[in-house]
Amino acid sequence: MASPSNRLQGSPLPIASGPGVRSGNIVAALIIASMLLFVVQIFDGTSLYFAFMVFVTFVVTILTLSYIGFTSVAGILISFLVFTYLTYSQIAKAILDQPADSNLLSPDITIAVLFVGITSVCMAAAFVSFLLRGRKVISIEPSTDTLGAVRNISFVIGLAVTAVNLYYSKSESGDVQYGGLVGITRNFSYIIYLSLVAETWRVLTSTGGQKSMSHSLNLILLVMVFLGFIANSKQGVAAPVLVYFITSMAYRRRMTRTQIISLFAALFIGITFVYPAVNMMRAGRGQGSATGLTAGQVSEFMIRAISDPADFFKQWDEERTYEFDTALFTQGLAYLGRYSETSSRFMLIANTDVIVNSVVTLGPYGWTSVTDGFALLLPTSLYPDKPRIGSADLITWHYGLRTWGLEGFPTIGLFADCFAALEWPGVIFVPFLCSLLFLLEIQLFGVRLSGNFLAVYFTFREFFFFGGGGSVISSMILENIRQIPLEILMIIAIFNIADMLTVRRARLSAKKGTLPAGNAGKP
Repeated sequence: MASPSNRLQGSPLPIASGPGVRSGNIVAALIIASMLLFVVQIFDGTSLYFAFMVFVTFVVTILTLSYIGFTSVAGILISFLVFTYLTYSQIAKAILDQPADSNLLSPDITIAVLFVGITSVCMAAAFVSFLLRGRKVISIEPSTDTLGAVRNISFVIGLAVTAVNLYYSKSESGDVQYGGLVGITRNFSYIIYLSLVAETWRVLTSTGGQKSMSHSLNLILLVMVFLGFIANSKQGVAAPVLVYFITSMAYRRRMTRTQIISLFAALFIGITFVYPAVNMMRAGRGQGSATGLTAGQVSEFMIRAISDPADFFKQWDEERTYEFDTALFTQGLAYLGRYSETSSRFMLIANTDVIVNSVVTLGPYGWTSVTDGFALLLPTSLYPDKPRIGSADLITWHYGLRTWGLEGFPTIGLFADCFAALEWPGVIFVPFLCSLLFLLEIQLFGVRLSGNFLAVYFTFREFFFFGGGGSVISSMILENIRQIPLEILMIIAIFNIADMLTVRRARLSAKKGTLPAGNAGKP
């Protein structure tokens, strides 16, 4: 589908073609690094079977990335997926001289589950890459003026969606309302990120890559980070900053020295201050509502931080080591010998192990994860009793890993959910089927990240959900069948509206004898 924006005569965007980087040197270097890790693990006392399975999983991933492209949308998501499940944790264990299979309840079965699950995802990615062959099914190549209009439209829509969600969240009680208008707006919670990507790309394009910041971009970043605090979401605070850096890198194909320094500074501030600070704003804390945030708590947090900094930083320091749930699930996440909430986000092998061990001991959870996903597709008006509680909560309650009734949206990951639902058939087939449709949909605008701002948008829309282990079967079904298709239609509509507004503005300017800046010098 060709965008009507092609009618405009604005500055063209540098769109590259091809599936991504395919370098034999990179493949060889990564395989050698995997071999060295294998040797280190053996010397650390890791069983030969476990170390070999880790090595084979890395090799399958590397070969898949070499085929689909390291810088393709699927390549980046799979890289982060493997990083959160294996790469980070295995390197950390090697540095600490700990056997890689220590502090796991069922290490041999767990690593087999991860190998099968990751291989299933890789096969789906390779098949999608074969189908698309680097082509854009939907081509949108707007002018810089159209990008400015897209920025404004998506930012306004994003703020409106946030306002509706906050209004219907019953912030004073901490309850959440489902269905109706809020059920519709939740489908477009990420659309505000389009304004960030569009403005970054507009600035880079209009300056020939010399600048990547503007007053509008600073305002968008500030508002989005603030909204992340209001939503007590660590992802909501961190994602806008990461999206800016990656958008800039996708255009320039590199990062400037200033950006590299700024990125490390942002990571340091995020891990040492923002992460525990957001946790301090979490409501409930083991009292039945681990994620709800009341209006009173927001104002109380702000007032305390300003009026009594000493007390604020004391609690902030305690929060860094606070274990919000001392149940068996949290105890099972001590993969490095102690619990660390920050590290546990990148060591999902431990999260998987806790669930796998429970399935081996007590039997499978059953088809509920699958049926819930399809039930969620139905409007609340048609099915008012559809599931309200996440699969991760239900599964951890079922196996007695967390206090029954305590909602906290723990991370269990797609592979553990598949194993709990259907055991080995689930791990073999479900990740493939879910990933096949998922990776096909998000790469309709192009498979390559470099030179493709919409590929950047979809990569980071799904970065934490898919790559960060936030997905389960039910959420993947909902994402594939409802949320992504609706968002694609919304994006097409936004660009068509932006195009019409830009054309209208150009005609009005032409009547007055002037042309918009983005079209200056054009016939």
